[in-house]
Amino acid sequence: MCDWAETLCDSCRAEWPRPRRFSFLGPFASPTNIMHICYIDESGVPELNQGTTHFVLLGLSIEAWDWRSQDRAVSVVKRKFGLGDAEIHTGWMTRRYLEQEKIPDFQKLDSPARRAQVRKERDAQLIKEDALKGSVAARELRKSYRKTDAYIHLTLDERKNCLK
Repeated sequence: MCDWAETLCDSCRAEWPRPRRFSFLGPFASPTNIMHICYIDESGVPELNQGTTHFVLLGLSIEAWDWRSQDRAVSVVKRKFGLGDAEIHTGWMTRRYLEQEKIPDFQKLDSPARRAQVRKERDAQLIKEDALKGSVAARELRKSYRKTDAYIHLTLDERKNCLK
């Protein structure tokens, strides 16, 4: 193996020109190379009959020079919807939260009142779940509630608007 900054072995010298100065891109450096920041995520499982009907693999690439402005744009949207440091998780944001539908005039309440009312409904549902189905079911429901807690002050329409 060659050290690009020092010397090249005969096999490498035959294939690639020696870089004039050290570059993390090695012999591939050129004015047209642009570094990208890539994010790859998956949802579901690829195996059949494993609990989901879909498997989705997504990749997003942003040119490195532009990532800060893109990050700022996402932060502006998150602040607008009161999401602060919350992770944007589309799957959890696009679900109906049935407890919101039980609260009269939910959409007319301010954010703190919405949060308080939803948490009150959820606490009551957890007690009911534990009594009727047991602690394992209540624990699973509590886990689901934790995943949506950052979004409970937003109506379904507001959550969908946040994702646009």
